[in-house]
Amino acid sequence: MQQTFDPQLLQKASEAQALALDAAHSVWISANAGTGKTEVLTRRMLALLLHDPSLEPRHLLALTFTKAGAAEMAARLPARLASWAALDADTLAARVREETGMTVPDVQARVRQLAEAVRKAPPMVSTIHGLAQQVLGRFTVEAGLPLDFEVLEDGAQKRLLRDVQRSLLVDVDGPLAEHLGILLDQLGDKGWEELTNMIVYGWHKLEALLAGAGLGVVLERLERELQIDATSGRPLLPSQTEWEALTRIGAALPAREDVQAVLTSHEARREATWRAFLLTDKNTARKRMFVKAELAVLDEGDVALIMAASERAEAQLRARRVYRGFEVTRSALLWAAAVRGAYVQRKRVQGLVDFSDLLDGLERVMGSGDSTLTEWVWYGLDRRFRHLVVDEAQDNNPQQDRIIRWLAQSILSGDVGEGAPRTVLAVGDMKQSIFRFQGAVPELFVGLGRVLADWAAGMRNVDLTHSFRSGRHVLELVDRVFQQGDSAAVVMGSDLREWPSHIAVAAGRASRVEIWPTVEKADKPDVAPWALAHERAKAGGQGEDIACLQQVGAWLQSRVGRVVMPSTGAALRWEDVMIVVQRNKIAAMAAGVLRGMGIPVAAAGGVLPLVVDDAIACVRVIFNPADNLALAQVLKGLRGWDDGRLLQLAERAGVGTRASGDEEVVWADFLEGDDKLWFASLRQMAWDAPAAVVQRVMHELRAEPGLFVTLLEWAEASANLRELVDRLELDDLPAASGGEGLRVLTVHGSKGLQAPLVILPDTMAALASLNKDKLLWDMGADGDVGGVVLYKQAKGLSALEDRLADAELARKKADSLRGLYVAMTRAMDWLVVTGFGNTKDTTDTWWTRIKAGFGDASVVGETFAECEPVTEVAEVQRVLPVWVETPAQVALVGEVQSAAQVRGEAVHALLQGLEVAADAEARAEAEGVRQALPWLWAKSARSEMAVGLGQGKVGRIDRLVEKDGEWWVIDFKTGAIPAQMPESYAAQVRGYVEALRQTWPQRSFRAGIVWTAVASLDEVRLA
Repeated sequence: MQQTFDPQLLQKASEAQALALDAAHSVWISANAGTGKTEVLTRRMLALLLHDPSLEPRHLLALTFTKAGAAEMAARLPARLASWAALDADTLAARVREETGMTVPDVQARVRQLAEAVRKAPPMVSTIHGLAQQVLGRFTVEAGLPLDFEVLEDGAQKRLLRDVQRSLLVDVDGPLAEHLGILLDQLGDKGWEELTNMIVYGWHKLEALLAGAGLGVVLERLERELQIDATSGRPLLPSQTEWEALTRIGAALPAREDVQAVLTSHEARREATWRAFLLTDKNTARKRMFVKAELAVLDEGDVALIMAASERAEAQLRARRVYRGFEVTRSALLWAAAVRGAYVQRKRVQGLVDFSDLLDGLERVMGSGDSTLTEWVWYGLDRRFRHLVVDEAQDNNPQQDRIIRWLAQSILSGDVGEGAPRTVLAVGDMKQSIFRFQGAVPELFVGLGRVLADWAAGMRNVDLTHSFRSGRHVLELVDRVFQQGDSAAVVMGSDLREWPSHIAVAAGRASRVEIWPTVEKADKPDVAPWALAHERAKAGGQGEDIACLQQVGAWLQSRVGRVVMPSTGAALRWEDVMIVVQRNKIAAMAAGVLRGMGIPVAAAGGVLPLVVDDAIACVRVIFNPADNLALAQVLKGLRGWDDGRLLQLAERAGVGTRASGDEEVVWADFLEGDDKLWFASLRQMAWDAPAAVVQRVMHELRAEPGLFVTLLEWAEASANLRELVDRLELDDLPAASGGEGLRVLTVHGSKGLQAPLVILPDTMAALASLNKDKLLWDMGADGDVGGVVLYKQAKGLSALEDRLADAELARKKADSLRGLYVAMTRAMDWLVVTGFGNTKDTTDTWWTRIKAGFGDASVVGETFAECEPVTEVAEVQRVLPVWVETPAQVALVGEVQSAAQVRGEAVHALLQGLEVAADAEARAEAEGVRQALPWLWAKSARSEMAVGLGQGKVGRIDRLVEKDGEWWVIDFKTGAIPAQMPESYAAQVRGYVEALRQTWPQRSFRAGIVWTAVASLDEVRLA
């Protein structure tokens, strides 16, 4: 990065950071994005070590939110000390003064001593879960955990919970079966599982809600809040007096069909007819039940009674829906309690603990009423901590916050360190708290600052506002966006004193922000409702989301390699581009659209690339050709099918017309032509080694190898395809990071990252929506759960639901705006904002807030310099496991092969595109063929195509490729070249052609033998 920092601003930024480096004081830091807080934490630990000669690195405890953050922080301290230790005394003294503001006697000896000490006994840098695991490994019995416990990772925990729920389903009976029936009736097959998983995974919320009162007390409280009484669940039927009045009306109005329908209905249908008579389609009371002519012949008392019945029916129906919500809530809590109980029992039997158990156990030993035990836990650790550093404190949940407060109070109270100095530093930023879905409560960060001020004399509050990352125009736009309307108040909440304006240290560096018009939704295609998908797509063109992403891709293709980025001083590379979106599905779509345009897209951890998902589907269908869902994905991903062709395949397979039987229809049996041959060639790999299968699929997809690291690891560890497929069914494949190209990230995945150019295309989603929420929790401002939880139904149904829904919408709005802040502040030089959707459809979105910040302008900032197009980009070194690049062994036919046969197999495999073990001569031979006959590797070409030869025999065509409207059947021959072509060779390829003609009689075929040793082709005469 080019250092173009303004000297005066750099000095002010250094002065603010210096306040955090004072080793004699505890510090609470609120840090804007890009202010270098990780560097401040590293310098803080260095200052502590240099300030106190008795302090050893092992006396430092640093906690952060993620394993990646902990690893980065842990690596920085020894690296800095090692670099310092290599300096001469004068240079080192100057460097220490510059970075810590300290003058240290005999600094060279002290630094070398610390460099050695940090190697032997480093600070403890960990997540809170990692700390808990270390502590509980020594105090397992005291924590109430199984001896030699094993920690469940997220994927294993999900599998165990799924198994527990399925086991309960098999044996469920009695009242629990009734509650399950209510859930299934209301939510469907998948909805009930999703709802109960919400409770099981968020069990800490329910435990806080119960607070020792028991589930019965919670349900009683919910009944009172909802004002449920004995009439809530009663049937909606006419009373005796209403029935008598209706009978008289029916006699007076024999032509009123709705009245007669009620009077003549069977008892089982009476509620439906009575309800239809009294209420509108929206279940509201009818304002007029009778016309003027009818009123003239009716008794006024009867009319008044029916009108009152209409209003009563509306209220009763609302009360019934409220009661139904109570029933679903109760059933969900009871079912979740049963799942939770069985899950806990299964863990206990198997000696397992999950992350929640770790924190529960740590709290038990820390908060034990036995003060002797608590002291023993603290002093029993290897490291007697004197200083605590807490990073990303805005992302802690209430339980993590309690643990941090206990640690801080223990350190500051003087229980540890024999009178030596003790401090706590906590750094965070409410504006960047975007993990509330994992339980984070940003308001707790503010509360932590308050209690630290009470516990630590002279504690300092420090605001870091000088950004080393973003250019001036980017930061000015951020301030304009969040200083308008309610944005600052929503984002900052209780911490709002005034919006902390952002200052670019690189104020003189060029920067630029621009907002594009949204790509609006096209009119619906004028086609029949029963039209096939491909017909609708053809009529309507691309959706606005695809069109927006294609617009972004085309714009990037005109900028990459041509525009000089101020922060790097070099032409824009694909690696300099970050696309940040709000939703996982948009991330996957963007990656697919851009790759389809030939743009390199790097894999990003957290989002499984579509090409990897396609590879997994391919593995599944190779193992099980009856997996129609996997086949559909493979046909779309590898063969370019659209929904219309899939529907046509389903029609050929007779879906929807055949009588149901014991066996399901296998779509693969109804493939035709090229697709049938291609699928047959895939099926030939069913008995190959899993790693070889994955490598072949990678070749089919023509994708970046770095995307498949994790899948290859799983394949390498699997004995056969069944084992690999079983693992893929049981667990989600972690998304591998790697590859070259631009990055497509969700806002959560972008946290902590930066790029010279950031594009925000997913900006038109509403700031807050409860569409996906099923439960509404009564949450306090400090993250504690209040008295109730409720299954969500509809706005206006009850005062309780409205209150809970409004509170949840406010939290979601804050989350969304904090996400916007994170997304905007990833940009170093250039921020581009666009979106897809009609601005009239949504009133409050990222796009509308950013547009308000722009005002009348659409572009603000400087125009970047351009350069001659860069056509050659320096290769980016990829760090992949060695075995990923290790060739797969070619499967041998027969037990013994000659050296010539082995070499021939290798050349054939290389010509297929497989990476196999082969000598230089074999590789040169294959490359010679590729260079001499490049048309054999056209995009349409297929290798190793299976073809039926009759009598149950299957042949394999080495190469099938279209050229100038004709299809060539090619067979590769290695080794010595005969004086004239053997008839057996010619007969072989003629047999292939005859078999293909049975499938495609209208096509023109030619055939040839390619002699690989001389890279030449001899055509075979066909009949």
